[in-house]
Formats: sequence, C-alpha cells, structure tokens
Amino acid sequence: MKTQSVVSIAGMSFGLAMFAPALAVAGNAASLMFPLDASWSVVPFAANGPQGNGPSIGDLLERNDDDYAQAGVGMPSVPFNFNLYGTNYTGSDIFLNNNGNLSFGAGFTSFTSTGFPVAGFPMVAPFWADVDTRNELSGTVYYKFIDGNGDSAVDTLVVTWDNVGYYNSKADKTNTFQVAISDGSNPFMGLGNNICFSYDDMQWTTGDASDGVNGFGGTPATVGVNSGNGFDFFQIGRFDHEGNDYDGSGGLSDGVSFLDNLDLCFSASGFQNQPPIAVGLPENQCYLLDVSSGDSLNALLQFIGPELGDLVTIDSFIDLNNAQAAGLMVGILSPGDPAEITLDWTPDLNDLGTYNFFVNFTDSFGEDSNIRFKIQVVPAPGIMAFAGLSGLLILRRRQIRSL
Repeated sequence: MKTQSVVSIAGMSFGLAMFAPALAVAGNAASLMFPLDASWSVVPFAANGPQGNGPSIGDLLERNDDDYAQAGVGMPSVPFNFNLYGTNYTGSDIFLNNNGNLSFGAGFTSFTSTGFPVAGFPMVAPFWADVDTRNELSGTVYYKFIDGNGDSAVDTLVVTWDNVGYYNSKADKTNTFQVAISDGSNPFMGLGNNICFSYDDMQWTTGDASDGVNGFGGTPATVGVNSGNGFDFFQIGRFDHEGNDYDGSGGLSDGVSFLDNLDLCFSASGFQNQPPIAVGLPENQCYLLDVSSGDSLNALLQFIGPELGDLVTIDSFIDLNNAQAAGLMVGILSPGDPAEITLDWTPDLNDLGTYNFFVNFTDSFGEDSNIRFKIQVVPAPGIMAFAGLSGLLILRRRQIRSL
C-alpha cells in the first residue's frame, strides 16, 4: 500500500546519465512537438537519492515509481527565468517529477492527483497521474535543454514521458506526452508563450493505488497549471476513462484519447484571467486537401474556458472566400464549455484554391480571443512552412483522412 506525501529538496549528486531512447511500445515520441531522439538525456532520478520506489543502482534508464529529479543535481541547472504567475523560477528551483508534472521549490511525489486550484504547491502538469516505469516494457522519462530563438543561450527545458506505464508496475497500456517551459522567447512555442503540452498516444489515466482498475476509473488524472496560491490556475481537464469525450475544464471527467495528437501552448506568467482557447487547429493553421486522393475534411474545433464554470460564446465565424457555397458544411454549438465548430467537406476539382476563415470567441468574464485558419484545396500535396506565432497555440495533428 502506497502512502502519499510531499517531499522536500534532497542533496546527493551523481554524474549525468546519458542513454539512447528505448524503442516505443505504442506511442511515437518522435512525433511530439519537440521530437525525442538520441540527443536527449534520461532524467537522473537517482541523483537525489532514493525517493518513493526509486531507481536501482546502475539502472541507466532510471526506472522508478514516485521519484523526482532536481535541476542542478545530476543534470544542468536551468539557466533562464521561468515565470509562473508572477514568480520567477531558475537554477535549481525546478523539479522534474516522475508522476507527470514539474514542481517548483520542492520535489513532489504525490501520485493521486487533485483538481486545480490547490494551495501549497506550484505545478505545471501535462498529465499528473501515477506513472510507474519499473516494468521493463515501459519506457522512461527524458529531458533536453534547447536554444529556441537562436541566440546561443538556452531558453527552453523540455521533458518527455516516452511510453510510460502506470502503478503497480504495469505496461499493458502506456502514455506518451511532453512539457516544455521557457522564458517566453522561443518562437516555436508562440512568442510570449512559456508553456507547451504535447501528446501522442494516451492509453491510461489511473494507477491501482488511486483506485484505478486496468488503468482507468478511480481518481482522475489532471492536466493544467497551478500557481500554489489557492486561486490562480489553468485547467484543461481531468481524465479517468478511454474515449474522446470532453465537456470542458470543470465538467465531468473526460476521455483520455481527447488528448491524442494535441499540442497546446500558452502563457502562465501573469495573474490575469486566461482567455478562452481553441483546441483542434491543424498544424500551421491550414487544412490541406488533395482532391486527387479524395481527401475529405471532418474536423472539430473546440473552444474552452480554462477557469471553472467558464462558458465560451462564438461571436463570429467569417467565411472570407465563401467556401460554404462550394459545399463546406459548418455546424456551430454556442455558448458552451466547450463551444464547438464542425467542418465537413469533400471538395472536387472545381473547388481548387485557398479559403480563409476568421473566428472570434469570448468567455464568461469578457475575455476574447480569435483565430485564423485556412483550407487549401490542391491537386497534389504541398508543403506548409511554420511561422512564429504569438498568443495561444493549440494544434491537433492528423485530421485529414483519405477515402
């Protein structure tokens, strides 16, 4: 029986562990926002001494349950300022926790998640749940420092959970996900954004010690950001079962496959109300349809309010090039959390061209956001170039299907 506790900073230091990533069991960490490859390092959980069910001595993959690593102990310290709700964290302030989150000021071994906000611990949680990598079929956790803006100074720390299992030493289902934190200058994250979550295949939500059965049920996993002051937070949702269902940040528990192939970037550097966010945009904000392959668009855009009880209203949907006259079917559900737009279209050779769209949406607190996207209908696949963006950036990969 595991007992839950919050642990404080430990002090032992070991050498940096370097190891090539193991082959993926199910998810593909190379498809995440920051692709995993052999240049990454295994998170040095053993460097702080044993916490929870820590790694065995000499285990190059640092397999463990409930352990943590401290920046600057067995790995480089963080050389930039990460601002979380007005507080700067740097150097050895940042902790990489096996249970799907980063914490600040102390390591965090708690394996049963709670919803946000919660007083007492600042946290960035791409997927706070009971990760257990002790099974040899489970992957492990890696990190990498990045110079995102090309100025020869590190500005981003990325941590990847690669096909990780769940408690108690189970790997019949695995999750692949990632968090990046920065000083806000990395253009790939969207200028001004300082947090990104990225997901590949998400297959479980709950460990046995959190009342899970075969990886589901029990206490839901939490996705979001917690300031630690008991008031300021950003919550995407809580997840406790298989499926794609999602009803907003504060509704019922959601299906974990909603997160599959999702990239989500935002800023958590201030105390202001977080604006509503759009989930489901394609990469580069462009749906590319090849009529010669019979491509069909079946897309769902969702607009969520990250504060509890936050309803979102779609104020305007502007079809700038009249795609609806060419056959695009648009459905709008508003207000809601989430509000939704569905896009359905099978174009033909008469519809070649680029169609531009503008959407404006507002939350219950009067904070508004807008997105622009386009549908490009071509006779052959094209290549879209990535551009630096500012503001919230939330992408859904692989939305086009061929008939």
